[in-house]
Amino acid sequence: MSSTKIVDNHWVALWMGLHKFNSYGKNNIFCNPQKRRISVEEIIEGINIKGVIQLKALEPYVYVLLMAFPYPTYGSEYGISEGGEFVVIDLRRALPSIYLRPHAQHALVVRRRDTDKVQPAEYYDLASQVVAVLKIRTDRVDKWLGNGDLLTKENLFPSPGIDQGYNTLLMHSEIFKYQFQIIKYF
Repeated sequence: MSSTKIVDNHWVALWMGLHKFNSYGKNNIFCNPQKRRISVEEIIEGINIKGVIQLKALEPYVYVLLMAFPYPTYGSEYGISEGGEFVVIDLRRALPSIYLRPHAQHALVVRRRDTDKVQPAEYYDLASQVVAVLKIRTDRVDKWLGNGDLLTKENLFPSPGIDQGYNTLLMHSEIFKYQFQIIKYF
């Protein structure tokens, strides 16, 4: 299963769901998305004699979670909006344009607002905001996305030579030891 990404563009969400992400390199700082390919023939081959589909290893579906958050009551300065108990950060507005990835990916950061009390880990779970789950066959998602230039690995994950913001982050190894130090570079 791939990692969770929150985006506000359904085409990017489908692309992310269609790909598996393998980390590599020192500190696993590099990511290599690989397209999952499942054909109708593989699905048919996965049906056993009793007609039960045996496809757990094939992962023949892309799942997209549709999430709803309260309309911001105030904020939206620098891409940060607060509404109800949530803070939503639109990374396209919060980060300078030298950070290409968040712009290409339509990336958002969502979290519950901090409270005065120490909260259990469950407090930060966003499952309550899921309003629908789309289950789409992998081969259909692949067909829908086609072969356009906007939804490619090179566009959504530009190399550090092109994405100067990402390059800046990679040059500071301390952020991989102390993850909360990353804020200094934005």
